[in-house]
Amino acid sequence: MITIIRHAKVNYCYAKYYFHHEFNKACLEYNNSHILQDKASLCNINANKVYVSSLKRTRDTAKLLFPDAEHIEYNLFDEVPIKAFAALPFPIPTALWFIVGRLQWMLGFQRQPESIRQTISRAMQAADILESEKEQVSLVCHGLFMRVLVHELKKRGYHPDNVASYRNLGIVQLYKR
Repeated sequence: MITIIRHAKVNYCYAKYYFHHEFNKACLEYNNSHILQDKASLCNINANKVYVSSLKRTRDTAKLLFPDAEHIEYNLFDEVPIKAFAALPFPIPTALWFIVGRLQWMLGFQRQPESIRQTISRAMQAADILESEKEQVSLVCHGLFMRVLVHELKKRGYHPDNVASYRNLGIVQLYKR
């Protein structure tokens, strides 16, 4: 069984509007922010070994959920990076930065640090690592990467045991039948 958990909610609030350089800075600040710990102890999954991304929020979540487990960090499990889609001379809504940035990711624009093809390739490598484990394995990662990884595992014959939840602290458990 493979258990994938999205990190706890991050203690960060984006502004409503940003200039391009401010948006990039806000994304970096989000990546370095602490998590909110109020609901993080609700997980009742036991694990001896937990994989995490190299981003602070997954490491902190794993420490809360699995304090006695071995934590193995790989940047392979990092969230799909995003940056401003253009150097505009005026601020635009934060939601638009995200929407257009993710469209660029999906279409393979070089403005984004990673294309969807590169993300899928990373997910394939991540699936190889998770499948190499002989026993139950857990991973704490990120919403968009989690979606891509779950899709890859389904292609390999895994089936979710529950309705997939990609919200903070959402859990997807997958079995190979």
